[in-house]
Amino acid sequence: MGSWKPTDNPGLAKSRLVKLRKNYEKEVKELRKQYFYEMEAKKLEDQVKREAELERMKVAREERKAAKRERSQLLATQRQQQSQEFREMLQRERTKKAEIRMRKEKSLEQKRAREKELIWKKSSLWIDEKDLDRRIVEAMVDTTPL
Repeated sequence: MGSWKPTDNPGLAKSRLVKLRKNYEKEVKELRKQYFYEMEAKKLEDQVKREAELERMKVAREERKAAKRERSQLLATQRQQQSQEFREMLQRERTKKAEIRMRKEKSLEQKRAREKELIWKKSSLWIDEKDLDRRIVEAMVDTTPL
């Protein structure tokens, strides 16, 4: 330590030795106190760091959950929109097919009506069997076309 100087007087040497021991004990006691305070401060600092890290992780987790929720809502909205568009497309196709079917049925009805009318007109020209002989004779006598 360098603070010890040998003396010839044993009493003085003893008192110096006691004084050195007391100073050493005081210094050790102070060092222990300082070490204890430093360790407590380090523990507090570590605890604050851990709490800050936990808070940061909590915030990050909440942000991820919010982003995931937003993504799932967006996907649900897109699926719903696609489903709606698909339903509308099917409805348009059904309507179009129904219109085509109605036009075909109407056309067929008109064709049948024309054929029926044609047959009716032709049938009005038909002659009963009773009048057939008389008409034949008239046609031979009168040469005007029917």
